[in-house]
Order: sequence, then C-alpha cells, then structure tokens
Amino acid sequence: MRTVVGGTITQALIDTQKDATRTPYIDISIDDNDGAGAVNYWSRLEYVEYHEEAYRDRAIIGLNNRDRYFDTADPITGGLLDLDGEEFAIKLGYDSSGNGGTTTDTVTYPTLWVKSHQIISDPGQCIYQIYAEGAWMRLREQKVIAGVTGNQDGSDGDGVLYGNTFNRTHTPYGLMELIIEGGMGWTLTDSPPNDGIIDGPFKPVFEINQMPFENAAALLYRLIWMTKCYLRQKASKVFEVVYPQTSDAVDETYYSDQANWFIEYAGKTILLIPNSIVVLANQDPDGPWNTDAYPLIVGTASDTDQIAKYTEIVQPFKAGSINTQKDADDRAAAILSKLKAEILGGRLVAPHDCQVELYDKLQVQDGRGFS
Repeated sequence: MRTVVGGTITQALIDTQKDATRTPYIDISIDDNDGAGAVNYWSRLEYVEYHEEAYRDRAIIGLNNRDRYFDTADPITGGLLDLDGEEFAIKLGYDSSGNGGTTTDTVTYPTLWVKSHQIISDPGQCIYQIYAEGAWMRLREQKVIAGVTGNQDGSDGDGVLYGNTFNRTHTPYGLMELIIEGGMGWTLTDSPPNDGIIDGPFKPVFEINQMPFENAAALLYRLIWMTKCYLRQKASKVFEVVYPQTSDAVDETYYSDQANWFIEYAGKTILLIPNSIVVLANQDPDGPWNTDAYPLIVGTASDTDQIAKYTEIVQPFKAGSINTQKDADDRAAAILSKLKAEILGGRLVAPHDCQVELYDKLQVQDGRGFS
C-alpha cells in the first residue's frame, strides 16, 4: 500500500481520489533512441491499457498521430520516431490542486520497456501505438549461465555468481538477491518480512541449469514457492518481499454509497483443491528413497475447514534435499499458503486508486439492495 509516510504518495492525492469529481493526469515520458531527452506524451494520449499482474506486466499505449507528428519526429533522421527498447514508467494520478497539491500529482509505477510500435490508420484517426512489457518479462528473457551472466570478478563476494548448485550456502532471500541484484543489476529491498523461511535459518540445496538453461524468472518463481512470501515490483527496477499472511488488516475498503466508491464487484470463492499437502524429503544423494542412512521424512500441512467442507484431497511434492522435519513441514505450509491465496477471486471496478499495489488486501462494503 502506498503511503504518505513511505514517501510514495501525497495526502493531497489521497484526498483528491475521494472527491466526487476529479481530473485525471497521466505522465508518459519516454526518451528516444537518439538521446534527445524524454518527452511527455500526455497531451497526445488517446488510450492506455496497463496490466500489473503477479508475474507479468504490460501496457498498450495509443498516441494521437492525426497531424503525422510521429512520422517525422525522429530528432536525427527526421523520419518515423523509433522508441523500441526505451525504458520508462507510467505515472498515474490526478490534479490535486484543490486539496493543496499540484495539477500533476502522480505516483510512479514499475518500469516498462518498449517492445514494439506501430502506426494504426482508421477512418478519421491515426494512432502511434506502443506495446511495452515490464520486469518479469525481462527476467524471462535473461538466461542464467555460469561464466556468462552475472559478475565474474568476485565483486559480489561469491566468486562466479551462478554455479549449478548452491549447497545450503544461501537463504531463499540471499539467492533472490543474487539473481535480482547480481544478475540483473536491479535492487531487492533489505530486511524482508519474517515468514520463518525466507531469510533463515533454512538454506536450501538449490540446483539450476540441469539443462536446458533456466531464465531468471523461473529461478525466482522456484524460490518464491519455497516461502510464504511474494515479490512485488516497485518503481525504478526495485523489488520488495511482501508477506500478506502476517496480518488480517485490510489495506483499502470500497463502498457502494460513499468514498471510496466502487462501481461493480463480482466475488467468487472456490473449494481448495488440493487441501492437504505432503512433502517427501530426505532423499539419499545416490538416488534411492527411505534408506537406512536417509530415512524418509514426510512434511504435512492441511486445511481442516476445507477438508470438512468436501473431502481430503492430497497432493504430494518431492523435496529430496530437505533433511529436517521442520523444513519439510515449512515447505508443505508454504505450498498450501500459495494455494489458499487463490480461494477468493473476483473483479472490482472502481475509479483508479493510486494507493493500491499488488498483493494489497481489499474489502468491499456493499449496501445495494437494502431499503
């Protein structure tokens, strides 16, 4: 949740969002490939479709080209403006001057890169359309190869950044840090919330690139599933660890009859299937299971309420390198927590709220239908 105390939103913008009438402001400033400087295309904006999802973000932006401005806007060649590959961030907000703010009061969203552009000509209009993708798509593109990607001069303190196996040398958070900061050159915020797993004492045996070569997103996804936490993108290529299960507190409430208003809400709950997780651990390094030297360890986690509603549906997972009961139980609990997060789903349509971020907990108070 963006907060005034955190320096990520102004109080004037928060107050303006609750006004019955408000004037939106969208800053889309993009440099060009010739280094002429960023241009804010707000005055030409026809539409923006921006999706910020758990492991993917993307945007489609349409700019007015009826005067054929973009056909000759390249500062060097005088031809069609080429923005492909450029890095930028959408800034969304409102004119908050009526509440003591500014006419261009915004918050900055996660970084995007222009992947393509096209000219669209229809009767009565001409559009310069940009398609852009965010950090998770960039992570999918980046393969992690020992001796090729990452710092190879030992400056990260670990010598070659990516070997094929990290044998209980780093916590899940430490491995995420190597990928995000060492491999990508981005930032992972310090002091992650404590779910009892992500930053100690557990240190996994983490094997990568057992052919084919993996990308950075796949590695991060595997690490996230070891924990009860998630990774949330911030502005300026920053990631932070969030742990939604630490509190039942609601981040934002929307109402049918007062600010913050919502227009439409469709909620759905589903049965949790599977509702019982079994983790098989302590595999013999030579391959067999349940030997004298390496007796089988079984970690479990289940949701008794969901089992009572339906029946027990068991899903086994293998985690052969785990060698303690606690770590096996923690892994089962982590997997179950990810599955439980998907029980409640829905669609909320509301005026844009600049405070809300991915993984925030929202509540709806609906008074419709009551006399």
